[in-house]
Amino acid sequence: SIKITDTYIYYLDNANSLRVVRTDGKDNVLIADNIAASSVIVDKECIYYLREEPVDRNRKASSLYCMDMSGHNVRKLLFDVTLIDNFDDNTIMIKRAEEALFEFTIPVDKKNNTRTERRNYNLTHYCKFDKNTGALTTLLTLGLPDETEYEFKGCFGKKKKFSSSYKQIPKKTTYKRANVS
Repeated sequence: SIKITDTYIYYLDNANSLRVVRTDGKDNVLIADNIAASSVIVDKECIYYLREEPVDRNRKASSLYCMDMSGHNVRKLLFDVTLIDNFDDNTIMIKRAEEALFEFTIPVDKKNNTRTERRNYNLTHYCKFDKNTGALTTLLTLGLPDETEYEFKGCFGKKKKFSSSYKQIPKKTTYKRANVS
C-alpha cells in the first residue's frame, strides 16, 4: 500500500510498518508498526489504518486507528475490524467478523410444545464508518441463521406447519483489571 502526496510518500515496508518519506528521499520516518497489510487509507487530513493487537494469550485482533499526517494524535476508533476500504471522502467501508450465540425455539409436536437449544454462528458484518461523526452503520450481515419449518401430522393425517424462531444472546463482556500496586 502506497500513497503519494505533493511532498510525502506514505508506504508499508516489509515489516508491515507504516513509514513516511519526503518525495526527495529525505526524512524516512517510522510512524506506526504492526499494520495489517493493505489496510491503510491516507486521507486529506488523516491516516486510517488497521493495527494487529493481542486480545489475550491465544487471540489477536485488528483495530481501526486514525492519526494526523505527521504521525501524531493517534486515536483508536474501532476494535475487531477485519478489513477497511475507502468508499468516499467521508466514509470508510468496514468488514467485521463475530462469533454470535443464538437460542432457537424449535417445535417438537403438533401441540405447540417446544424445546430450546443454543448454537454458535460466525457472522460477517459490512458497515460504513462516517469519518466526521464516528457513526458506524451496519449495511449487511451474513451468516445469520434461518428459521426452519416443521410439519406434524394431526388428526386424520392433516399436516400442520410450525416454524422455529431464534434470538441472539448478548455477550457478557468481562473486563479483567490488572493488580495495581
